[in-house]
Amino acid sequence: MSTPDKDDVSTALGLLLETLGEEKQRLNDEGAKAMISGEYATATAVIQFAKRLLSFQEEVELLTENWKELEDLRDDASPQVREIVGDRIFTVKPPRLSATRSSSQPVAPPETVALCIHILEALVSLGGHAKNQEVSTRVNKRVKMHYPKFRQAREMLTKKKWTTSNSPINCMVIPEKGRKWIENELAKRAN
Repeated sequence: MSTPDKDDVSTALGLLLETLGEEKQRLNDEGAKAMISGEYATATAVIQFAKRLLSFQEEVELLTENWKELEDLRDDASPQVREIVGDRIFTVKPPRLSATRSSSQPVAPPETVALCIHILEALVSLGGHAKNQEVSTRVNKRVKMHYPKFRQAREMLTKKKWTTSNSPINCMVIPEKGRKWIENELAKRAN
């Protein structure tokens, strides 16, 4: 796995959301232990802290969406504007979804490849096309994930042309190339 670019805001926001999700789970577990052991004042204080943490997490999710819009705006700008804006804080090389490594591109982490497989399986089970929310909900029933990871996997699938998003807004479609890739991956895992 490659080291994330320290100047990449998307990566930083994703890491922050992941950390907040882990902390939320830890607070849930510890708060439950406090309730079970009869430490009600402690449990109440943990609940209040967890509410603040959830509020903060929602703000970070909104920032993540706003940042994605800013990245899209920059990507759609003229070459002159992109040169002025620069790409120091935007630069992210998408990971490759293969087991071979070249010197210029990192290999996608196994958990990202697994998430891509879950997304494609969900799309197939939904008839080959569905709204992003439907796919996300279906995948979340199988594996716990955070939205930035879903978005990252969805973007990788689109770049590899294993899904398309040129259909109705907020929809994913699995073309033949994506169906073939998922069949191959599932066959490899069956062996």
